[in-house]
Amino acid sequence: MGAGASIEEFKFPLPTSYAGLSTEQQEFFHVKYSEKIGVGKSPIEAIAELDAEFDTIEAERLEKKTEDEFKGLDADGDGHVTRQELSAAIPSATVDELEEAIGAADADGNGTIEIGEYKATIEKEIEAEEIKQEFEIIDSNNDGIITTAEMENFVEATNADVDAKEGMEIMDANCDGGVDIKEFTKMMVTKGDEE
Repeated sequence: MGAGASIEEFKFPLPTSYAGLSTEQQEFFHVKYSEKIGVGKSPIEAIAELDAEFDTIEAERLEKKTEDEFKGLDADGDGHVTRQELSAAIPSATVDELEEAIGAADADGNGTIEIGEYKATIEKEIEAEEIKQEFEIIDSNNDGIITTAEMENFVEATNADVDAKEGMEIMDANCDGGVDIKEFTKMMVTKGDEE
């Protein structure tokens, strides 16, 4: 940063993934960006490094939030969330909803939810939401089906190194010419498991 230059001169538009940041957090990233530019980083290098730093900070924030939520549910602090504790935390939930929630999270089948199971459930929910958002971006007419034309438009707009038609053939499990959210989710989860 040259003499007399202010942080304002080096501000950049935050990516949409940063939209939920507080003003204080946004200012932090603007300052960090300015520091990176000041040591000779190109704007692209600075933003790439910031993105990696943001991912780490966000993962740490989510870890703490998840642990705090679990502690809030685990009223007696024994490391196990029981049906009774869950019911007390969510008094409007029906017995069926409580059973479904415990069944979805209780990987070891002991009838309670432990911290590892709770974290895994939260991670799955976040992944499902991210997949849904990506699906909605590609499904430009919002009809619930990704067509080959929509996939081609997405690939072109993002300069992705993917063959849109081949991708559609792989995802279109029922061969109806379109990809619904279930087919898309299955492909994305499978892709994530391979990485």
